[in-house]
Amino acid sequence: MATHFEKILPVLTVIVSSTILISSGAANAVNLVINGGFADTSESRLGAFRSDYNFDGVRGDTVWDFTTNDRNPGEYIISSNPMGNVPQAWPELSSFDEGNENMLVADSFSSGSENNVLWGQDISVKAGTTYTLSFAAAQLFSTPVILEALIDGTPVISETELSERGEWEVFQSTWIAPSSSTVSLEIFQKSNIHLGTDVALDAIALIPTTESVPEPSSFIGLVTLGVIFFNKRVR
Repeated sequence: MATHFEKILPVLTVIVSSTILISSGAANAVNLVINGGFADTSESRLGAFRSDYNFDGVRGDTVWDFTTNDRNPGEYIISSNPMGNVPQAWPELSSFDEGNENMLVADSFSSGSENNVLWGQDISVKAGTTYTLSFAAAQLFSTPVILEALIDGTPVISETELSERGEWEVFQSTWIAPSSSTVSLEIFQKSNIHLGTDVALDAIALIPTTESVPEPSSFIGLVTLGVIFFNKRVR
């Protein structure tokens, strides 16, 4: 004959398993950033983010040159190879994302504020959830580029200077959502030197890594309720 504990064991197993699933469900979570690798060049997907730079088209690796009067400071393009766009100044660079050839390439402003939004998007988050923010960036000219990432105006990745021309550098940090809301995620170009602060951006991601779980007291309450419910059914 089964003991009382053996009878309630299935109930406890279900409750504990459910709690574990809540905490581990983020392991297979998807990137909340829309089109963070710029793979989709449709108008709706490219319109999912904002920038202080002016959009000048999807150019692949075709020439984008001052001499043709179709390139102006403070513009960005979706590119597959910066060297093809400006062969006299920019290095050859493949996308950071394997299997996706695109990246955002921005030409520096000739004047104006250094506090320019390179890329920004509004994203819905859940209270108490930990998120990992990451992206890749590359300096395209000899002038130093300084980047900073903010969520609702608060730095998540502090001002960092890119160190090597033509090489991808990965930025990463974690952030815990204080409330369930829609937040503004923005990546700024902060250098106060305007000429030559050209930059490539790719693989932007905001991924939930752990979700909020019940406090221990709440978990004990769930177990207690499960046991009481089971007792009522077996009597």
